[in-house]
Amino acid sequence: MAKFAFRLETVLMLREREEQARRIELAELERVRLDLERRLRDGQEQLDAQRLDLRARLNIGNAARPSERVDVVAVRGQAAASLHVLRQMQRLAVEIAGVERRIEVARGRLVEAMARRRAIERLRESQLADWKQLETRTQIAETDDLTQSRFGAWSGDAAGALAPGRVRTER
Repeated sequence: MAKFAFRLETVLMLREREEQARRIELAELERVRLDLERRLRDGQEQLDAQRLDLRARLNIGNAARPSERVDVVAVRGQAAASLHVLRQMQRLAVEIAGVERRIEVARGRLVEAMARRRAIERLRESQLADWKQLETRTQIAETDDLTQSRFGAWSGDAAGALAPGRVRTER
């Protein structure tokens, strides 16, 4: 039996590589997004901790502890640090939005690459089915020819000897 050879096998391999490259590109962008989101969560935790510390510093002069004084310089420094973290978080949010747009573009590229690969695969499957059908027909024809040649040679002698109106003269 002959072996099926797909003429566009090289193209199919290129399409598979392209799809894999698009998957890697998307995965890298997802990794960047996750890292930015982690940094944003860390910033939020840091901001929450700084706010608690600021509240504690501001509660020093309340009724529970009237003798203690509020360290205004420390409170001002704490507020400045909180603003710095807040600005960093805003920058991270902008970066995340940019990465998410890039992720959507990368997803679109991946979908296109998958569609191009699937189109070649469908063509390959169609050609393989046609080839199998042709192989089956060829095998049936060869079997019929072989059977006919064997049966024809045997039946030709018998048919000639038994044909009506013929007399056998050979001895």
